Amino acid sequence: MTSRTTCQSCLAGSIQTDANTLTLLHVEFSSQVWKKRCVAIQPDEFADDPSNPCLVLSVYSGESGAARKHSASFWKSVSCHKAVVYRSSSRTHKYAFTVSDDQGAVVHLSAESEALAQEWMAAIRAILWPPSPVVQLEKMLNGCQFEISIIDNDFSFRAGLLGAYGHLTITPRKLILVHPQQGYVVQEWYLNTVDKFQLVPQTRIEDVNKVLAMTTCSDSSTGRGDILIFCREAVGLLQAVASTIHSILTQHSTEEGGTYQKELEEIGQWLDLPQPQEDYYKVPPRQVKSLLDIPNFIFNKPIISTSTVTSPPGSSMAPSESEDFLNCSVTSFVVGGGKSSDSELSDTYTPPRSPEMKAKKPT
Repeated sequence: MTSRTTCQSCLAGSIQTDANTLTLLHVEFSSQVWKKRCVAIQPDEFADDPSNPCLVLSVYSGESGAARKHSASFWKSVSCHKAVVYRSSSRTHKYAFTVSDDQGAVVHLSAESEALAQEWMAAIRAILWPPSPVVQLEKMLNGCQFEISIIDNDFSFRAGLLGAYGHLTITPRKLILVHPQQGYVVQEWYLNTVDKFQLVPQTRIEDVNKVLAMTTCSDSSTGRGDILIFCREAVGLLQAVASTIHSILTQHSTEEGGTYQKELEEIGQWLDLPQPQEDYYKVPPRQVKSLLDIPNFIFNKPIISTSTVTSPPGSSMAPSESEDFLNCSVTSFVVGGGKSSDSELSDTYTPPRSPEMKAKKPT
């Protein structure tokens, strides 16, 4: 492993996909613990080549949005031709993800759920690789397509799918993953080389029915292994695959006299599942403020002005340091682009780098 200085941080604020995203986090360059600092993510306005969009990551020493008035303690411009945005792992942060360039990891981030991590990754990717209107139109016309993002692990890295995402098209013969900007085929799998699809149980309510595993056979294009996929319409994706396979088996049974009764019954169970609807009345996550956090009004007494209402210590209205924050770590760079020598981040695991992503050894 290469050595590098690391700082840990924590993002906050709502996800935005516009040209300028500001987040709040803490950073400590001397220790290897997750901290918080103010981070800005925006397009590089000084990039002259329209075909080479660049993302600027800036870290400020302050703990609020006012910190942007001061110069950044760290900034880095990342080219779309060199960037990789992928899910990584940490012993203490389950939903970590990383932005890398040809020099190695630029920033490590971590969210409170898979859905939120993928939302941040999508926002970053939208700046680096803006979706093509032509590809979007083809997606609408072709119908059975789903937006997915690979949840990276060792197998996906070995299969050449590090940071892969796009539109998954389901045909009677194949599953085809298409890049949303350039429209090229990222990967394809023949249906007869896919052994199993299944939803993966999740601990966070916002992740339920959004993560699935696809087990591929040894003769598939990626070899044998489990590919974890994030898809907001995971149940719909499974039903579409089940419907396609059901049609194929039914045709074989009719034309060739094959006996697939057991398989057809199992697949039929998936086809009968209702499409999940958004539950607007579900209990919100702890970090979300809602009307449920407001004390009940007593109507036989004067209503107290909201400006004078205070919540007792320890109540759900009391501010919490960990609320509404995304965790992240930032590889240390000297302002102006110079890199400092440092030690490897022991807490964050990233898949082994390909030859093109090897970091330069410090001099």
